[in-house]
Amino acid sequence: MPPPYFLRMYYTPLSLFHQVSCPFREKLLYFLFPHYNKSMKEKTVIDFALHTWTASIVSWLATLMGVTSLVFGIGAILSLVPESSLGMGIVGVVCGVLFLALAIYSFVRPNRYHPLFSRALLLVWTAYYLWHIFLFDNNFPYHALVFFATFSGLAFLLFHMREGILWHIGLFVGEGIIFLFTHSPFFNRGMVVFQLTISMLFALFAWLLGISRSLLVQRLYFHPVTHLANRNYLIDLLQQDTLSWLMILNISNFKEFNDLFGFKIGDRILSEIASRLRTLGEKYRHLLICHLHSDEFAIIGQEKWDRTLLQGLCEELYCLLAEKPLSLPSLPPIRLTFHAGISDRKDNLLGTADMAFRYAVNQGKFYAFYEESMFVVKAYEHNIQATLLLQDAIENNRIVPFFQPIVNLETGKIEKYECLARIVDRNGRTYEPKFFLSIAQRNQLYAAITRTMVKKCFDIFSKIDSDFSLNLSYQDLVDPETLTVIFSELSTHPEVASRCIFEIVEEMAIQDFHVVEEFIHRVKQYGARIALDDFGSGYSNFEYLVKLPFDYIKIDGTLIERLPEDPRYQAVVDNIVNFSKQVGSKTVAEFVSSEDVHVHIKKSRINYGQGYYYGKPENYPASSKDRHFS
Repeated sequence: MPPPYFLRMYYTPLSLFHQVSCPFREKLLYFLFPHYNKSMKEKTVIDFALHTWTASIVSWLATLMGVTSLVFGIGAILSLVPESSLGMGIVGVVCGVLFLALAIYSFVRPNRYHPLFSRALLLVWTAYYLWHIFLFDNNFPYHALVFFATFSGLAFLLFHMREGILWHIGLFVGEGIIFLFTHSPFFNRGMVVFQLTISMLFALFAWLLGISRSLLVQRLYFHPVTHLANRNYLIDLLQQDTLSWLMILNISNFKEFNDLFGFKIGDRILSEIASRLRTLGEKYRHLLICHLHSDEFAIIGQEKWDRTLLQGLCEELYCLLAEKPLSLPSLPPIRLTFHAGISDRKDNLLGTADMAFRYAVNQGKFYAFYEESMFVVKAYEHNIQATLLLQDAIENNRIVPFFQPIVNLETGKIEKYECLARIVDRNGRTYEPKFFLSIAQRNQLYAAITRTMVKKCFDIFSKIDSDFSLNLSYQDLVDPETLTVIFSELSTHPEVASRCIFEIVEEMAIQDFHVVEEFIHRVKQYGARIALDDFGSGYSNFEYLVKLPFDYIKIDGTLIERLPEDPRYQAVVDNIVNFSKQVGSKTVAEFVSSEDVHVHIKKSRINYGQGYYYGKPENYPASSKDRHFS
């Protein structure tokens, strides 16, 4: 059943019930749905409650019918019901037991419940009702009761559960009225009171079910803060394939406001944004505003708009949100910035609108329309391909070390090797880190690569007498599992530990000097050495060289490559070399790609050189051991 039907059917009871206090609503949910668990995540609770809603209804109906049948059957057996017989009593008891068994089954095993159970229950109830009517005295006016009972059973088969309950209310009220105007002995036994009581119980139950259903729908399809339709609502609409276009709208600086002012103020900001967006829904008939999550909204178009109209809508949004600051009590005016992505590709509206949004963010644009030619599509394909390749490589031991020589510029001989990670796929194709490294960091797989490299390189160099270096990031230094592997290998292979150099990659700022300092102190106890990699790139800071005792400083290739062309780069490199000597660290030049660069780094008195001029990374470290570079 699509959400719009829910809204039309349950809006009135929902708006009434929403005024009731939250604790009472929680207790009502728990009372009606025994499997409701407040410790579960809200989305899980709602999905589960909606899934078991029909089973819960059947449980309650079967309980009510079972108790009624048992009371009637026991009363007939004990001759407390006039004009009844032992056979009627036995049938009543049997039916009551069957109804209660179905109630217990529906409560205990709601995931095994099938709608046919409720249909069978209702048919049995109707047949039993008709049967005991025909056993009454022939003078009893049962024709009206036959009419009510027949339509009661049909109502459950043809209509929704709540409407079927209303038919039962009519049945019992009608039966009570007939008793009232006849001379049946039932009147003297208080049967009218019994019938009217049953009808009131059914009426109360129907009302409670309608209210609880509307509450669950509210939780599932609407955001609790802004009361706008949420992501679940949008997904249901997308499955109906009735939408023409979709705009994803992300408030760029919302997290800053949320962190600075707190969640309560953040909720007020979201409510104000939602209030402004609602004005668009009121202005344009076929627009629907959704709050997907946190700082992300969606505007849905149910009619086709051309690009000119959509561009005008974007400009209107800019005036509505960016130009007019938010005014909240006790706060300075708040100006919002946002990005939007728009798509009219109906086969994948949500995905393509999100791609357009990310394209707008990357390009620094206010908004962007999805285009097939967007590079972001290729980026998505690359990310998926790299993720699958990386996962397969980790699971099937396809991460292998390659070794690039590092030359001592004083002797001209290869003295050590840097171990570089590669992936070899099932077809034997080799992939370099630029293909998968960023994906590994994004998907928390980087540490698994490091652990594999440490194990394999220690094993290889336990058989080769040469120094080697391994790359470590700051994330590796704070990962307990990676540290366990490193210190296990150092203690297991003490003869290899003294030839090992750990290169701490300086591609991101070191967040805690104490962590790095402690790591350096521990590995040096095993005889290992430490290098700072990529010094001279983005986050370079001479404070690292002062505070941390590095044995080697590897000068970033972006500086080394420009040495022959630009004297300013030469000045920067000379300063790094001089400073390194003063703090007792040796220097390594990276990206040495030609003889000209080789000559310049020797003139700069750099200790070691590394790059394609000396040798490309290969799958075995001894292949170029005997080469000499003057």
